[in-house]
Amino acid sequence: MPRPSRESYGDQKPPYSYISLTAMAIWSSPDKMLPLSDIYKFISDRFPYYRRNTQRWQNSLRHNLSFNDCFVKIPRRPDRPGKGAYWTLHPAALDMFENGSLLRRRKRFKLLKSDKDRLAPVMDQAPTTASPPPRPKRSFDIESLISPEPPRRLHPLPVPCCVLPPPYYLPQHHPYRLAHPLAAV
Repeated sequence: MPRPSRESYGDQKPPYSYISLTAMAIWSSPDKMLPLSDIYKFISDRFPYYRRNTQRWQNSLRHNLSFNDCFVKIPRRPDRPGKGAYWTLHPAALDMFENGSLLRRRKRFKLLKSDKDRLAPVMDQAPTTASPPPRPKRSFDIESLISPEPPRRLHPLPVPCCVLPPPYYLPQHHPYRLAHPLAAV
């Protein structure tokens, strides 16, 4: 039986978690980051169920953004008008949504405490530049589901610059930078 499209859920609650809905919204944006108001708009525009009881689901979504390590809060630049920070996906969390799978996940993405401690001071400072997170490249096939060995990665998972020692913050030393992509170079 074919899976219904997003628009066909109507007033029924879609089978996506708040994490998945937020990831969909962020991934759909050209900069791969959105302010909270745009995340709300994306969800309510695409899923009629979320056009009612807005305060309830928006509170839940904010809770999920704040308490799930797969989302990173990026401070807004002072020269950009608007309210609130931007939200993006942590580069190391991208494989959670591999192959476009946005239904319930098996395991929660969690940063180690030591990584969180190193990440916090750097994220409070911003503004620097960033590259958007890379898209997963692996295609879906039955072999990946039944093979006893996990599939090999063509490249290692990206490591946020904030977790690396200071020389690696610079783009010439490390290709992945976790900061505001609209900041001045």
